[in-house]
Amino acid sequence: MGLCSGDCLKHCFTNGRNLLTLLTVVGILCGIVIGVSLRHAREEDWTGREVVYVKFLGEIFLRMLNAVVIPLIMSSLVSAVGSLNVKISGRIGLRAAVYYAVTTISAVVLGYLVKNNLYLLLLMFFFLFFY
Repeated sequence: MGLCSGDCLKHCFTNGRNLLTLLTVVGILCGIVIGVSLRHAREEDWTGREVVYVKFLGEIFLRMLNAVVIPLIMSSLVSAVGSLNVKISGRIGLRAAVYYAVTTISAVVLGYLVKNNLYLLLLMFFFLFFY
């Protein structure tokens, strides 16, 4: 007998509580299978036109994701701060705005370094962790 019997698994995934988790794992596994199968679908390399088609779909997906994520984060921050007490809202709102600005700037700088100069990124990590 394992840690979780079949009845437990059936209960966890049929009542809808963990359905999003299950669908996320299934989506990741499907993406891995499709990616590996496309990479090994034939012996010769992909042509430039085929690469452009796949890259175009990926670019559209990433732009759509960016268009959804940033407004979602901002609206959840505004909603959370707006539901607090007025006295607490000022301090927490300022902290949330500073935290959001710092993490956004850090992500932009890190993305720029990774995209343009990997050597500089490795040097930065060396000084941060080993100096």
